[in-house]
Amino acid sequence: IDLAERSVAVARARYSTGQAPQTDALRAMLKLAQLEEEMQRVEALEAQLRAHADALRGGGGEPLAVVTLLDDDGNAAFDISEPLSEEQALVSLVENNPELRVSSARRFQAERRSRVFSLAARPDFTVSLQTGIRFGGREPFTTLLVGMSLPLWAGRKQTPAARAARYEAEAARSEYEDSRVREIGELKGRMANLRGLKRRIDQTSGPIISLARNTSASALKTYATGGVDFDTVLDTQDDLFVAEVRLARLIADYGIERVQVAALAGEEWYK
Repeated sequence: IDLAERSVAVARARYSTGQAPQTDALRAMLKLAQLEEEMQRVEALEAQLRAHADALRGGGGEPLAVVTLLDDDGNAAFDISEPLSEEQALVSLVENNPELRVSSARRFQAERRSRVFSLAARPDFTVSLQTGIRFGGREPFTTLLVGMSLPLWAGRKQTPAARAARYEAEAARSEYEDSRVREIGELKGRMANLRGLKRRIDQTSGPIISLARNTSASALKTYATGGVDFDTVLDTQDDLFVAEVRLARLIADYGIERVQVAALAGEEWYK
């Protein structure tokens, strides 16, 4: 918007001195109005998203901080370096992923239940030792008892229950393995997306943005001396706007992917 305002000032100055047609000033003002309208649309969208976030949080609370995506030099305004390698993320996922922890607990419970029912279907051996003191000058005694309890109705009760518990344990193990493979696959995919987004951010930020800004400023200065027409000024400003919007979207996409990786890996800062 600052650059568009300078363009309006230059176009008006040249028109007032008869060095440029009135259409240049008009087009500059239309470009400024377009950018201001875009800014208002973004502010309205921000207000809508804040209201939606407050509703999800139960209303009220501390206001959400607005994250600045680009700094004055055209670089990412926050650190986009990846704190976790893929190997570290995989280890953290297996240990801390909420879904895998729940699935692992179900598997453990099913395996314990299968063990209990399996033991209930087997004969139960008992060994007991009893001692007693007898009065009247009689000697004390010690009794050793050995017994065995047989599940007479194991074929109708214990055995089917043990078989069902074993099937449940196998299903729980399969469910855990399926969840683990699925979560690992999703994590690897998102880590690949992160690396790709970082490469695109590095390619776009800095040199490209700086070049677009310098080109736009240079075109405006050259137009002020009559070196180029106003179409060139507008084209360079459009190129700068497109480059900055593209970079901002890449950084926003990176942030979204980073949060998804944190949720999968169960990182502490995400909790």
